[in-house]
Amino acid sequence: MLSFDDDNRMREREVLALEFYEKILAPDEEPAFASDEANLLDLSLAPEEELIERIRRHYGQTLATSDLRKSFWLLLDELNAHRQSQDSPTKE
Repeated sequence: MLSFDDDNRMREREVLALEFYEKILAPDEEPAFASDEANLLDLSLAPEEELIERIRRHYGQTLATSDLRKSFWLLLDELNAHRQSQDSPTKE
């Protein structure tokens, strides 16, 4: 019998994860399951430099290779927060 880690945090970010899969990993990869403990390198076999470039093009944020080892749910939160801060009007 297989046992899986929890995926509560990932389920809360399903929309963000689906966007990431479509824009960054497709068409070559589509994870079937991502636990809360998974990082991007657990989900993708693409070279680190290629992932960083795809993320930069889509999200407008340049990551360090260490960012690819963060929990994937946390990386999704950070990418989304960066995008929201770019979309927010500057208060003067």
